[in-house]
Amino acid sequence: MRALLTIATIAGTLIASPAAAANKQLKQQADAILSSSFDAAGPGASAIITEHGKTIYAGSAGLADIEARRPARPDTVYYLGSVSKQYTAAVILQLASEGKLSLSDPLSKFLPDYPEPGREATVAQLLNHTAGIPNYANITGWMSEPNINRPYTTQQLIAVFKGLPQEDKPGEDWEYSNSGYVLLGAIIEKVTGKPWQQAVRDRILRPLALNETLTSLPKGGVPGMAKGYSLINDKLAPPMKFDLSIGGAGGGLIGTASDLAKWSDALHHGRVVPGPYYQQMITPAKLNDGRSFPYGFGLKFAKLHDEQVIGHGGRIPGFSTFGLYLPKEDLFVAVLTNSDAPRTAPEDVATRLAALAAGRPFPMLSETKADPAALQKLFGLYGEGMDQHRFFSRDGKFYLRTGNQPAHEVHFAGDNRFFYDLVWLQVRPQPSGILMMEIHVPTLTAAAVLPRTGSAPEERATVNVPVEVLRSYTGVYKAGAGTGKIMLVDGKYLVLQHGKDATTRLRPVSNIEFLDDDENSSVIFKTAGGKTTGLTVKRGDHDVEAERIGDLMASPPSASPDAR
Repeated sequence: MRALLTIATIAGTLIASPAAAANKQLKQQADAILSSSFDAAGPGASAIITEHGKTIYAGSAGLADIEARRPARPDTVYYLGSVSKQYTAAVILQLASEGKLSLSDPLSKFLPDYPEPGREATVAQLLNHTAGIPNYANITGWMSEPNINRPYTTQQLIAVFKGLPQEDKPGEDWEYSNSGYVLLGAIIEKVTGKPWQQAVRDRILRPLALNETLTSLPKGGVPGMAKGYSLINDKLAPPMKFDLSIGGAGGGLIGTASDLAKWSDALHHGRVVPGPYYQQMITPAKLNDGRSFPYGFGLKFAKLHDEQVIGHGGRIPGFSTFGLYLPKEDLFVAVLTNSDAPRTAPEDVATRLAALAAGRPFPMLSETKADPAALQKLFGLYGEGMDQHRFFSRDGKFYLRTGNQPAHEVHFAGDNRFFYDLVWLQVRPQPSGILMMEIHVPTLTAAAVLPRTGSAPEERATVNVPVEVLRSYTGVYKAGAGTGKIMLVDGKYLVLQHGKDATTRLRPVSNIEFLDDDENSSVIFKTAGGKTTGLTVKRGDHDVEAERIGDLMASPPSASPDAR
């Protein structure tokens, strides 16, 4: 895409080549992306872009240590979180290529006492999260400082989740699970006779000279290490103290952006695992019923302007990361941050940087003051069918909902343009008087163009409900054979937990009625004698009655060592 930097002497004057000018422009634009994504006085970030294995950009923004006013640098060290999974997957694939295990081997071959049905999960199913093993990071209340601020062996981590009921048999569904990678660490230890950390060092870190990537924290600390931050009650605070071992083989590495780039170049160019095994690593997961899911072995798949993207993120208390690779362009981008709730998600920043480096940058939009009354004529329904878009305002904010999907808050950027994350839209009046909505999404090259087809239903306003009332609604509820939980988060709002750890926020429209905007349903609480006795879930013409059967035994989890 870009030639090497050259300097030509013309008429005795040094003149930069077009490639040099392009590299200068790339740096200016990439710096602008970072500075607009992270506060100069807040948690920071380090980023890198490589092309054909060569660094074409390295930059940083914000602070690695807010209290010390120490800025983030391109070589700042961060916890990598679940980015670590691809290293563990690579070790497993190396062992498979050497004939020391098979990807079709059941877990029971290595851990004979593991209970049913997980014991029948194959190594491949553990790698691509189709084993059905419950995720220990989602155990209600387990992600608390007393639990995570102490060292764990692999066997001790397994004991945390080994006895949990397993809802799906292997191959029935896709469910992200850190537990599966802890079990892969146990398999590595069984086959090699070494701790999984030692196997990663011997097989990957040392051969590739990844000298800035560590599997443990030295007693004296790591020079240049960033200090982590969480967002608690909308304020920056130190994260829960934790021991690196709680991430296990699915989240137990520390490193730099440059080492991630070196690792990516080696992995995607055949210097880590043999070709046939690499192809399995980047093949989407297949379920028993033939469905597929865009996740391979420690890597997930997406699109950027219709081109394939291979990547993964990581999140652990105080830190979040993301790295992605564009095979067609041979570009790698990584963004590492020292916050588990950064102002801008590392995945969004990395995607924006990748689009820039590939020569198809996204527009840089910023929020500007809006007059809801003046914009009222733009709201309504656009398009038809299951993908109909509902554009509306509520409580002075603007939202876009596609079909039955959760509504996204969108921000006004002037000239009838709105945006959220990397998606932006613009409403354009046509000569005929019809309004057309253009929706630009990062996965596709062309924008979707939808005509306005009607008015949006009026939205009910949010009301304030006393915290004492909110607290009285918390508890465990039973409907038929299923149970769910109503939980109070940050002393501010209720969430409904249902299914496999899925939670949705409830928005109050009266003291007893709350809307689940994600599901287009409402929850109405019932009381008797001053106590909450049950609730009714209304969705369309269908009502579900649930009885309150008990109090909550633990508070909802906080930041988990998990990122997809």
